[in-house]
Amino acid sequence: MNISKVCEIVWEKIPEKIIPVSGGSINQTFKVLFPEKTLFVKVNHTGKYPEMFEKEKNGLLLIARTNSVRTPKPIYIHHYTDGYSYFFIEYIEKGLASTYYYRQLGENLAKMHRHSNKYFGLDEDNYIGSIPQKNSWNNDWVAFFIENRISPLFQQAYDTGYFNSNDAKHLEQLYRNLHNIFPKEKPALIHGDLWSGNTMPDANENPVIYDPAVYYGHREMDLAMTKLFGGFAPEFYYSYQNAFPLEKGFDERADIYNLYPLLVHVLLFGFSYVSDVKRIIRKF
Repeated sequence: MNISKVCEIVWEKIPEKIIPVSGGSINQTFKVLFPEKTLFVKVNHTGKYPEMFEKEKNGLLLIARTNSVRTPKPIYIHHYTDGYSYFFIEYIEKGLASTYYYRQLGENLAKMHRHSNKYFGLDEDNYIGSIPQKNSWNNDWVAFFIENRISPLFQQAYDTGYFNSNDAKHLEQLYRNLHNIFPKEKPALIHGDLWSGNTMPDANENPVIYDPAVYYGHREMDLAMTKLFGGFAPEFYYSYQNAFPLEKGFDERADIYNLYPLLVHVLLFGFSYVSDVKRIIRKF
């Protein structure tokens, strides 16, 4: 890995300073300082995650075109001969997570969710974390949720030994009830991986979202995932609800949507997340 060399190739100049940034579990991340600008760069193995940065760039641009919530501007992707890929994006200074920030995040996310499409899915597959995400078009949310979200990951986890045939029977029972559980809504453009680690305030306390796993899905997927891993401040939920009200019963449905990110975590981190999945599939 040679960030200085890549910068010299791309911009014909070497950065004054390269500072490692913590927080990423998939990519190595750095703050790159030039005299006239500062950039953020992600680095990973080209062969390990094919086209990951191209998919991320497309997701950032798709969200940006909605003029709803700020995302970092993609700058340049370079696949170097050292076997690494480098994704340079706009560097955004982190600000204070104030009440204003959470209110704006709720309002802006609601605005983004009003951008719709004829079908659920996306015109390309992408990633959620380091897990490939299938986005085949479907006009039925339940079918999309089962075929593109839950079933492929559950099968991988089953084959690995995390689940057994009894768990599979409970899941099949849940599948049969989904049409009676999920409210019918138009496809909404969603972030797809919206937890607290993928959003922050900028220096003016305006919300920024990043590391997307975008597709047109049920908007409650985003809202449900915000409740994992600590959740967001109450002002976020009040603001969203005022801007784009949810049907009654969302808090009960949230667990079902969160089967997807929990299965992702089972595949990435193992048995510590298995009990949560089993609890949910037995609950319904």
